[in-house]
Amino acid sequence: AGRVRVSAGGFAGVTGPARTHTPIDLLDVRLAGGAELTLPLRAGWTAAVQAVHGEVTIGGRAARAGDLVLLDREGEDAAV
Repeated sequence: AGRVRVSAGGFAGVTGPARTHTPIDLLDVRLAGGAELTLPLRAGWTAAVQAVHGEVTIGGRAARAGDLVLLDREGEDAAV
């Protein structure tokens, strides 16, 4: 249904190669049309999703290519 590339931080037991001064999970997520994914979010961390191609619905909000969606810091998961 798609793939997740970990650039920094971690996801599903995979650690990204980038080393950062500030803790961060930086993921490149590519989903096939109609596919869904739940991303775990760390409590208190800032989370954002940027749509690069197509459209995505995240946290109940639609985002088109070029849109950036800032997520609530209180959540634990984000359905994409």
